[in-house]
Amino acid sequence: IGNPPMNFLNATFDGEELKVGNLVIKTTKQQKEMLVGHPEVVVGIRPESIVLHNDASVSKTHQLLEIGCEFRELLGHEVVIYTHVEGQKLLVKVSSLEPVKAGDTLTIAINPEALYFFDKNTTNRIR
Repeated sequence: IGNPPMNFLNATFDGEELKVGNLVIKTTKQQKEMLVGHPEVVVGIRPESIVLHNDASVSKTHQLLEIGCEFRELLGHEVVIYTHVEGQKLLVKVSSLEPVKAGDTLTIAINPEALYFFDKNTTNRIR
């Protein structure tokens, strides 16, 4: 539910690291404890929960990630950026005041607290 829809990224968890392909995703201690026993998970993150690195809300707990803007869709006061991370589609929603265009390289910030986890086999949310 929602537009644009939540991002869903296939990931693996080895008891210590959560990985989307070769990319290690920052997780909290509580999230690591929650993921024990779930070697294959789907990570969910809403496009509006991903911000540009220069956003005032970014702290040292955020994970910075460089992406390429493949396409941008103007939705009034917002822009949806289409990109891929480790071969998986990722949508990012930012203000239309941000000077983003297709072909740009951007640094985004992901707050680990904004991640949702789902069991890959049962699709049930892991809490």
